[in-house]
Amino acid sequence: MEITDSSETEDFDDSVKDKDWKEEESSEISSESSDEQGTINEIINEVCESAIISFHIETQENIIPINKNSKKRLKNIKQWSRNVKKTKLNLGEAYINNSGKQVNQKQLLSPCDADKCKFKCATLFTLAERSNVLNMFWKMGDITSRRAFIIKYTSLVTPKYKYIKEVSKRLSNNAFFLPLDDVSKRVCKKMFMATLCISDKFIRTTIKKSGGSNFTLNDLRGKHDNHRSLDLELVAGIQNHINSFPRIESHYLRNQTSREFIDG
Repeated sequence: MEITDSSETEDFDDSVKDKDWKEEESSEISSESSDEQGTINEIINEVCESAIISFHIETQENIIPINKNSKKRLKNIKQWSRNVKKTKLNLGEAYINNSGKQVNQKQLLSPCDADKCKFKCATLFTLAERSNVLNMFWKMGDITSRRAFIIKYTSLVTPKYKYIKEVSKRLSNNAFFLPLDDVSKRVCKKMFMATLCISDKFIRTTIKKSGGSNFTLNDLRGKHDNHRSLDLELVAGIQNHINSFPRIESHYLRNQTSREFIDG
């Protein structure tokens, strides 16, 4: 069986690449509207705080009851193989994907080099502390909560002096933080991705979705109306045709089953 590694390409903090960037000159953080930013922060904090608790509450919403006289088992949507696979994916657990390949469990990756890192991230966190952050991040159980976590611990850094070329495609710098004893510690981008076991693309997509007036962290994949479906008139015609046959109840087991039979 082929093994697929769950980790992806790593990158360093954007600010490290900028030789003219200084931490003391980057105290200004861009915010176009304070009211809008406050609303966004409230949404993010609410999602992050309630994600772990709400995911583990057992509910019966996905169990659809049927007639008590029926011998059919209850339809438990959570136990469907594709939903079990999706749950393991969202929890960062090992699973077998649709191609039959084994995907490893999310685990800590190698941190940055303490001698070369600007923030000395490797000296700020122990292995156990990094492991706690990783478990907290993936136990949220859904992509919306993970995106809210990324936004909460990522800040846009605007240097006091910045020289931009007319045709430059360079994006803004971002500062990354990790929680430690209710305090946010500044880390480089490589340490941020290695601790959470995520890719640079996940960070870029999350920041892109959180910017502008169309603020959304929800997963919109598959949330469209372009699904294959039958014409309602055709379905109604088939049902009427089936119901046109004369039917009778079971003669001997009518108290034990609701099954009907064709008369004659």
